[in-house]
Amino acid sequence: MGLSVDIVKTFGDFTLAVAFETGEEIFAVLGESGCGKSLTLKCIAGIEKPDSGRICLNGRVLYDSQKGINLPPRERRVGYLFQQYALFPNMTVAQNIGVALSKDEREALVADFIRDFALDGLAEKYPRMLSGGQQQRVALARMLAAKPELILLDEPFSALDHNLKMTLELQMLEIFEKYHTPMLFVSHNRDEVYSLCSRMGIISRGHMERVGTKEAVFKDPVTVAGANITGCKNIAAVKPDGKGQMSCPEWGFCLSPQVPGRTHLAIRAHDILMTQDEPLEASIRLKGRIECLLELPFEDNVVVRIQGDGKSLGRLVVAMEKNNMSTLSLGKSVSLGIQPEKLLWLE
Repeated sequence: MGLSVDIVKTFGDFTLAVAFETGEEIFAVLGESGCGKSLTLKCIAGIEKPDSGRICLNGRVLYDSQKGINLPPRERRVGYLFQQYALFPNMTVAQNIGVALSKDEREALVADFIRDFALDGLAEKYPRMLSGGQQQRVALARMLAAKPELILLDEPFSALDHNLKMTLELQMLEIFEKYHTPMLFVSHNRDEVYSLCSRMGIISRGHMERVGTKEAVFKDPVTVAGANITGCKNIAAVKPDGKGQMSCPEWGFCLSPQVPGRTHLAIRAHDILMTQDEPLEASIRLKGRIECLLELPFEDNVVVRIQGDGKSLGRLVVAMEKNNMSTLSLGKSVSLGIQPEKLLWLE
Protein backbone atom coordinates (compact mmCIF):
# COMPACT_ATOMS: atom_id res chain seq x y z
CA MET A 1 0.00 0.00 0.00
CA GLY A 2 1.11 3.55 -0.62
CA LEU A 3 1.56 5.89 -3.55
CA SER A 4 2.86 4.79 -6.94
CA VAL A 5 3.57 7.38 -9.64
CA ASP A 6 4.79 6.77 -13.20
CA ILE A 7 3.74 9.63 -15.48
CA VAL A 8 4.73 11.80 -18.41
CA LYS A 9 3.39 15.32 -18.85
CA THR A 10 4.38 17.85 -21.51
CA PHE A 11 3.85 21.46 -20.53
CA GLY A 12 4.84 23.80 -23.35
CA ASP A 13 8.48 23.02 -24.14
CA PHE A 14 8.93 21.29 -20.75
CA THR A 15 8.48 17.53 -20.27
CA LEU A 16 7.91 15.94 -16.87
CA ALA A 17 8.78 12.23 -16.67
CA VAL A 18 8.83 10.89 -13.11
CA ALA A 19 8.49 7.47 -11.52
CA PHE A 20 8.62 6.70 -7.78
CA GLU A 21 6.82 4.95 -4.95
CA THR A 22 6.18 5.96 -1.33
CA GLY A 23 4.80 4.20 1.72
CA GLU A 24 3.46 5.33 5.08
CA GLU A 25 6.13 7.95 5.50
CA ILE A 26 7.15 11.53 4.90
CA PHE A 27 8.65 11.42 1.41
CA ALA A 28 10.42 14.50 0.05
CA VAL A 29 11.17 15.62 -3.49
CA LEU A 30 14.15 17.95 -3.73
CA GLY A 31 14.81 20.09 -6.76
CA GLU A 32 15.56 23.56 -8.02
CA SER A 33 12.84 26.03 -9.01
CA GLY A 34 11.20 25.11 -12.30
CA CYS A 35 12.32 21.47 -12.26
CA GLY A 36 8.78 20.00 -12.13
CA LYS A 37 8.20 19.52 -8.39
CA SER A 38 4.91 21.41 -8.17
CA LEU A 39 3.69 19.98 -11.47
CA THR A 40 4.20 16.49 -10.04
CA LEU A 41 2.00 17.32 -7.04
CA LYS A 42 -0.70 18.84 -9.26
CA CYS A 43 -0.81 15.67 -11.36
CA ILE A 44 -1.19 13.52 -8.24
CA ALA A 45 -3.93 15.80 -6.87
CA GLY A 46 -5.80 15.82 -10.18
CA ILE A 47 -5.34 19.53 -10.84
CA GLU A 48 -3.26 18.72 -13.94
CA LYS A 49 -3.78 15.70 -16.18
CA PRO A 50 -0.68 13.76 -17.30
CA ASP A 51 -0.32 12.83 -20.95
CA SER A 52 0.37 9.20 -20.11
CA GLY A 53 1.15 6.87 -17.24
CA ARG A 54 -0.44 5.68 -14.03
CA ILE A 55 -1.02 6.95 -10.48
CA CYS A 56 -2.22 4.62 -7.70
CA LEU A 57 -2.91 5.37 -4.03
CA ASN A 58 -3.43 2.54 -1.55
CA GLY A 59 -4.56 0.21 -4.32
CA ARG A 60 -6.96 2.73 -5.91
CA VAL A 61 -6.20 3.89 -9.43
CA LEU A 62 -6.34 7.68 -9.56
CA TYR A 63 -5.13 7.94 -13.14
CA ASP A 64 -4.44 5.41 -15.88
CA SER A 65 -4.04 6.66 -19.43
CA GLN A 66 -4.45 3.21 -20.99
CA LYS A 67 -7.67 2.45 -19.13
CA GLY A 68 -9.06 5.96 -19.47
CA ILE A 69 -9.22 6.55 -15.70
CA ASN A 70 -8.82 10.09 -14.36
CA LEU A 71 -10.56 10.65 -11.02
CA PRO A 72 -11.53 14.25 -10.27
CA PRO A 73 -9.71 15.90 -7.33
CA ARG A 74 -12.69 15.55 -4.95
CA GLU A 75 -12.64 11.75 -5.34
CA ARG A 76 -8.91 11.23 -4.86
CA ARG A 77 -8.85 11.70 -1.06
CA VAL A 78 -5.68 13.72 -1.38
CA GLY A 79 -5.04 16.87 0.66
CA TYR A 80 -3.06 19.60 -1.08
CA LEU A 81 -1.47 22.44 0.89
CA PHE A 82 -0.75 25.27 -1.54
CA GLN A 83 2.09 27.71 -0.91
CA GLN A 84 -0.48 30.44 -0.09
CA TYR A 85 -2.68 28.00 1.94
CA ALA A 86 -5.91 28.89 0.00
CA LEU A 87 -8.07 29.47 3.08
CA PHE A 88 -11.57 30.80 2.50
CA PRO A 89 -11.23 34.51 3.35
CA ASN A 90 -14.86 34.99 4.40
CA MET A 91 -14.87 32.00 6.76
CA THR A 92 -13.60 31.92 10.33
CA VAL A 93 -10.93 29.50 11.49
CA ALA A 94 -13.62 27.13 12.80
CA GLN A 95 -15.59 27.33 9.56
CA ASN A 96 -12.49 26.71 7.44
CA ILE A 97 -11.57 23.60 9.45
CA GLY A 98 -15.11 22.24 9.42
CA VAL A 99 -15.96 22.93 5.79
CA ALA A 100 -15.66 19.26 4.78
CA LEU A 101 -17.33 17.83 7.90
CA SER A 102 -20.95 16.83 8.36
CA LYS A 103 -23.12 18.95 10.65
CA ASP A 104 -23.27 16.19 13.29
CA GLU A 105 -19.50 15.82 13.68
CA ARG A 106 -18.45 19.40 12.98
CA GLU A 107 -18.61 20.91 16.46
CA ALA A 108 -16.71 18.20 18.33
CA LEU A 109 -14.07 17.55 15.66
CA VAL A 110 -13.37 21.21 14.99
CA ALA A 111 -12.75 21.72 18.72
CA ASP A 112 -10.32 18.78 18.68
CA PHE A 113 -8.38 20.17 15.73
CA ILE A 114 -8.24 23.65 17.25
CA ARG A 115 -6.70 22.14 20.36
CA ASP A 116 -4.31 19.81 18.51
CA PHE A 117 -3.03 22.61 16.27
CA ALA A 118 -2.58 25.20 19.04
CA LEU A 119 -5.30 27.47 17.63
CA ASP A 120 -7.04 28.18 20.94
CA GLY A 121 -8.69 31.59 20.98
CA LEU A 122 -8.62 31.89 17.20
CA ALA A 123 -11.79 29.96 16.27
CA GLU A 124 -13.74 33.11 15.35
CA LYS A 125 -10.85 34.91 13.65
CA TYR A 126 -10.64 35.32 9.87
CA PRO A 127 -7.55 34.36 7.82
CA ARG A 128 -6.51 38.00 7.32
CA MET A 129 -6.22 38.31 11.10
CA LEU A 130 -3.74 35.41 11.41
CA SER A 131 0.02 35.15 11.09
CA GLY A 132 1.56 33.02 8.36
CA GLY A 133 2.24 30.18 10.78
CA GLN A 134 -1.32 30.27 12.11
CA GLN A 135 -2.72 30.21 8.58
CA GLN A 136 -0.61 27.18 7.77
CA ARG A 137 -1.83 25.34 10.87
CA VAL A 138 -5.45 26.09 9.93
CA ALA A 139 -4.83 24.79 6.40
CA LEU A 140 -3.26 21.59 7.75
CA ALA A 141 -6.14 21.09 10.21
CA ARG A 142 -8.69 21.59 7.40
CA MET A 143 -6.93 18.97 5.28
CA LEU A 144 -6.75 16.39 8.07
CA ALA A 145 -10.39 16.98 9.01
CA ALA A 146 -11.30 15.70 5.54
CA LYS A 147 -9.46 12.41 6.34
CA PRO A 148 -7.16 12.29 3.30
CA GLU A 149 -5.12 9.22 2.46
CA LEU A 150 -2.20 11.42 1.43
CA ILE A 151 -1.09 15.00 2.12
CA LEU A 152 0.78 16.98 -0.55
CA LEU A 153 2.84 19.93 0.62
CA ASP A 154 4.16 22.45 -1.91
CA GLU A 155 7.17 24.35 -0.50
CA PRO A 156 5.40 24.52 2.90
CA PHE A 157 8.03 26.67 4.64
CA SER A 158 9.21 28.93 1.82
CA ALA A 159 7.56 32.11 3.13
CA LEU A 160 8.39 31.65 6.81
CA ASP A 161 11.22 33.04 8.92
CA HIS A 162 13.80 30.67 10.38
CA ASN A 163 12.36 30.35 13.89
CA LEU A 164 8.80 29.80 12.71
CA LYS A 165 10.03 27.34 10.11
CA MET A 166 11.72 25.23 12.77
CA THR A 167 8.60 25.28 14.96
CA LEU A 168 6.39 24.13 12.09
CA GLU A 169 8.83 21.41 11.03
CA LEU A 170 8.60 19.94 14.52
CA GLN A 171 4.84 20.28 14.46
CA MET A 172 4.64 18.50 11.11
CA LEU A 173 6.56 15.56 12.57
CA GLU A 174 4.17 15.51 15.53
CA ILE A 175 1.19 15.55 13.16
CA PHE A 176 2.58 12.59 11.24
CA GLU A 177 3.19 10.65 14.46
CA LYS A 178 -0.38 11.31 15.66
CA TYR A 179 -2.42 10.88 12.48
CA HIS A 180 -0.12 8.55 10.48
CA THR A 181 -1.19 10.26 7.27
CA PRO A 182 1.54 9.84 4.64
CA MET A 183 3.01 13.10 3.37
CA LEU A 184 4.72 14.00 0.12
CA PHE A 185 6.37 17.39 0.14
CA VAL A 186 8.50 19.24 -2.36
CA SER A 187 11.23 21.71 -1.55
CA HIS A 188 14.40 23.31 -2.91
CA ASN A 189 15.83 23.45 0.63
CA ARG A 190 18.06 20.48 1.43
CA ASP A 191 17.99 21.16 5.20
CA GLU A 192 14.19 20.91 5.29
CA VAL A 193 14.28 17.68 3.34
CA TYR A 194 16.97 16.08 5.49
CA SER A 195 15.32 17.01 8.80
CA LEU A 196 11.82 15.82 7.86
CA CYS A 197 11.95 12.84 5.51
CA SER A 198 13.15 9.27 5.71
CA ARG A 199 13.28 8.73 1.94
CA MET A 200 13.55 11.23 -0.87
CA GLY A 201 13.90 11.80 -4.58
CA ILE A 202 15.74 14.39 -6.66
CA ILE A 203 14.06 15.96 -9.69
CA SER A 204 16.09 17.81 -12.31
CA ARG A 205 14.70 19.22 -15.56
CA GLY A 206 11.55 17.17 -15.22
CA HIS A 207 13.21 13.82 -14.50
CA MET A 208 13.42 11.91 -11.23
CA GLU A 209 17.15 11.25 -11.15
CA ARG A 210 17.58 9.57 -7.79
CA VAL A 211 15.34 7.90 -5.18
CA GLY A 212 16.47 6.38 -1.90
CA THR A 213 16.98 6.99 1.79
CA LYS A 214 18.14 10.49 2.57
CA GLU A 215 21.47 9.13 3.84
CA ALA A 216 22.09 7.21 0.62
CA VAL A 217 21.08 10.09 -1.67
CA PHE A 218 23.32 12.62 0.10
CA LYS A 219 26.21 10.15 0.23
CA ASP A 220 25.95 9.32 -3.47
CA PRO A 221 23.78 11.79 -5.42
CA VAL A 222 24.86 10.13 -8.72
CA THR A 223 24.25 13.17 -10.98
CA VAL A 224 25.69 16.68 -11.23
CA ALA A 225 22.24 18.12 -10.51
CA GLY A 226 21.93 15.88 -7.46
CA ALA A 227 25.29 16.97 -6.11
CA ASN A 228 24.43 20.63 -6.64
CA ILE A 229 21.02 20.52 -4.95
CA THR A 230 22.38 18.56 -1.98
CA GLY A 231 24.91 21.31 -1.34
CA CYS A 232 28.17 20.09 -2.86
CA LYS A 233 30.40 23.10 -3.57
CA ASN A 234 33.13 21.36 -5.58
CA ILE A 235 32.32 19.74 -8.93
CA ALA A 236 34.71 19.25 -11.86
CA ALA A 237 34.67 17.43 -15.22
CA VAL A 238 36.73 14.28 -15.75
CA LYS A 239 37.74 12.37 -18.89
CA PRO A 240 39.75 9.25 -19.79
CA ASP A 241 43.42 10.05 -20.27
CA GLY A 242 44.13 7.20 -22.70
CA LYS A 243 46.24 5.35 -20.12
CA GLY A 244 43.43 3.64 -18.19
CA GLN A 245 42.94 6.54 -15.80
CA MET A 246 40.41 9.32 -15.34
CA SER A 247 41.93 12.79 -15.61
CA CYS A 248 40.59 15.81 -13.72
CA PRO A 249 42.27 18.78 -15.45
CA GLU A 250 40.53 21.38 -13.33
CA TRP A 251 42.08 20.05 -10.12
CA GLY A 252 45.27 18.62 -11.60
CA PHE A 253 45.22 14.91 -10.77
CA CYS A 254 44.38 11.50 -12.25
CA LEU A 255 42.63 8.50 -10.76
CA SER A 256 42.48 4.85 -11.75
CA PRO A 257 40.70 2.82 -12.83
CA GLN A 258 38.33 4.49 -15.27
CA VAL A 259 34.69 4.68 -14.19
CA PRO A 260 32.37 4.11 -17.18
CA GLY A 261 29.51 6.55 -17.61
CA ARG A 262 30.78 9.10 -15.09
CA THR A 263 31.67 12.52 -16.44
CA HIS A 264 32.28 14.56 -13.27
CA LEU A 265 33.86 14.35 -9.83
CA ALA A 266 32.64 16.09 -6.71
CA ILE A 267 34.00 16.52 -3.20
CA ARG A 268 32.13 18.04 -0.30
CA ALA A 269 33.87 21.00 1.33
CA HIS A 270 34.05 19.32 4.75
CA ASP A 271 35.80 16.24 3.27
CA ILE A 272 38.92 18.19 2.23
CA LEU A 273 41.90 18.38 4.57
CA MET A 274 43.96 21.57 4.63
CA THR A 275 47.24 22.49 6.26
CA GLN A 276 49.79 25.26 5.94
CA ASP A 277 52.93 23.33 6.74
CA GLU A 278 52.23 19.85 8.14
CA PRO A 279 52.41 16.81 5.81
CA LEU A 280 49.00 15.40 4.93
CA GLU A 281 48.02 11.77 5.23
CA ALA A 282 45.93 11.58 2.08
CA SER A 283 46.18 9.75 -1.23
CA ILE A 284 45.52 12.89 -3.28
CA ARG A 285 47.72 15.84 -2.33
CA LEU A 286 47.37 19.25 -3.94
CA LYS A 287 49.04 22.63 -3.59
CA GLY A 288 47.24 25.93 -3.80
CA ARG A 289 46.92 29.54 -2.71
CA ILE A 290 44.12 31.08 -0.70
CA GLU A 291 41.93 33.18 -2.98
CA CYS A 292 39.05 34.08 -0.67
CA LEU A 293 38.02 33.74 2.99
CA LEU A 294 34.27 33.46 3.62
CA GLU A 295 32.77 33.76 7.09
CA LEU A 296 29.49 31.90 7.52
CA PRO A 297 27.24 31.68 10.62
CA PHE A 298 28.34 28.22 11.78
CA GLU A 299 31.44 27.41 9.76
CA ASP A 300 33.94 29.22 7.58
CA ASN A 301 34.88 28.53 3.97
CA VAL A 302 38.29 28.93 2.38
CA VAL A 303 38.47 29.19 -1.41
CA VAL A 304 41.77 27.77 -2.67
CA ARG A 305 43.12 28.18 -6.20
CA ILE A 306 44.94 24.95 -7.14
CA GLN A 307 48.51 25.30 -8.45
CA GLY A 308 49.96 22.66 -10.77
CA ASP A 309 52.67 22.45 -13.44
CA GLY A 310 53.56 26.08 -12.82
CA LYS A 311 50.09 27.42 -13.55
CA SER A 312 46.80 28.17 -11.80
CA LEU A 313 44.06 25.57 -12.17
CA GLY A 314 40.54 25.42 -10.73
CA ARG A 315 39.19 26.27 -7.28
CA LEU A 316 38.28 24.12 -4.30
CA VAL A 317 36.13 25.28 -1.39
CA VAL A 318 37.26 23.95 1.99
CA ALA A 319 35.03 24.04 5.08
CA MET A 320 36.58 24.93 8.44
CA GLU A 321 35.29 25.14 11.98
CA LYS A 322 34.48 28.63 13.20
CA ASN A 323 37.29 30.87 14.44
CA ASN A 324 40.07 28.84 12.81
CA MET A 325 40.90 31.31 10.03
CA SER A 326 42.95 33.75 12.13
CA THR A 327 46.28 32.43 10.81
CA LEU A 328 45.14 32.45 7.17
CA SER A 329 45.50 35.27 4.68
CA LEU A 330 44.87 35.89 1.01
CA GLY A 331 47.64 34.54 -1.23
CA LYS A 332 48.99 32.18 1.45
CA SER A 333 50.22 28.78 0.22
CA VAL A 334 48.38 25.73 1.58
CA SER A 335 48.36 21.97 1.07
CA LEU A 336 45.14 20.04 0.48
CA GLY A 337 44.45 16.37 0.99
CA ILE A 338 41.60 14.27 -0.41
CA GLN A 339 40.84 10.63 0.24
CA PRO A 340 39.57 8.88 -2.93
CA GLU A 341 36.71 7.21 -1.06
CA LYS A 342 35.29 10.66 -0.31
CA LEU A 343 35.01 11.56 -3.98
CA LEU A 344 31.58 11.45 -5.61
CA TRP A 345 31.48 10.06 -9.16
CA LEU A 346 28.73 11.74 -11.13
CA GLU A 347 26.89 11.28 -14.40
